[in-house]
Amino acid sequence: MKRILIVAFGALAVAACSDTSPVAPAPLRAPATPVAQIVDGDVVVSSSDDAGPGSLRDAIAQANANAAIRTIAFQPDVNTIDLASGIVYTGSQGLTISGNHATIDGAHAGGTAFRTTSGADLTLAGLTFRNAPGEGVRVDVP
Repeated sequence: MKRILIVAFGALAVAACSDTSPVAPAPLRAPATPVAQIVDGDVVVSSSDDAGPGSLRDAIAQANANAAIRTIAFQPDVNTIDLASGIVYTGSQGLTISGNHATIDGAHAGGTAFRTTSGADLTLAGLTFRNAPGEGVRVDVP
């Protein structure tokens, strides 16, 4: 009887430590890389330039002037925008910015990279702010 128990416990220990055992740990996998995708928006950021047509600065200026603009979306090929100065959103409407994994570099912004002053709802998704000498994003609530 003792031999049967020892053999049974030995087999159980081997099965528990085996890579084919149902209790073996799952293999480690690298984290998924964000996949850029086309996103619909009232205004589309199509340029990595600091200013001009298709820039984030231009999109914010349009949203400041037109309350019907509620979404800003980035095209997948817009990667890093180096700001020459901060951008201020003053519109009264709620605004959603879908950044499509873009980066806003505020190293030359002179302070806060992106600021909103109206108290309107602001949603930022898939957007990284870095290197701003002040805040990356500042929301002033009146």
